[in-house]
Order: sequence, then C-alpha cells, then structure tokens
Amino acid sequence: MKVKLDKWDTLWGKLVRERDGCCRKCGKVPPYQLQAHHILPRGRSATRYDLANGITLCVHHHTFGDDSVHRVGKQFVIDLIGLKEYKRLEKLSNQTMSREKARKGFITQYAPTQ
Repeated sequence: MKVKLDKWDTLWGKLVRERDGCCRKCGKVPPYQLQAHHILPRGRSATRYDLANGITLCVHHHTFGDDSVHRVGKQFVIDLIGLKEYKRLEKLSNQTMSREKARKGFITQYAPTQ
C-alpha cells in the first residue's frame, strides 16, 4: 500500500522525529532509519497534524517486527504514552474539523517563513 504524503505530512514527520530523536520503544538513533507514526489515524483531521499525535519508531517497531505497532495495536502506544494521554488524543481526534482547517493551523504554527 502506497501512502500519499504532501509537504505538510512530510514536515509533520520531520518535526516528530526531531522532537523524539530516537525510537520511543527501543532507543535506536540515526543513522538507523526512524519513522514518524500517527498514534491515531491520519484520516482524523483534528489530530492529523498534531505533533502530540506522533511518536518516532524504528522500522522494526513501526512496521516490520512481530512486536510492531501495526501488529500489536493500540496497547503498544498506550504502553509508551500512557492511557490518560491516549484518551486525551482520542477525544480530540473525534472532534469535527476539516482537513483544510487542520492544515492551516499546522502551517501557521510550524511552516518556515519565506
């Protein structure tokens, strides 16, 4: 499955990886490949560009390992961020917001000035 990313998704991922600096599960650091993972799905506009909705994971813990977030599910994330924070994000993500409004808010806060 190919995921289409726009430049704002790319910036979001870069900021999440810079914030964390390592895999939040095992601590691996670059040059090991690190990826930004959305805690709650990208399709939920209210939290799509929220940096709190992202964690940095190595490729093993993101996708490929038997204990990866995509195989284990939400308990994987709850173990990392705690149930209280997970529920806060879940509540926020259920708010109705257009993708365009979410994108504009993100751009206003994080886009480099020209």
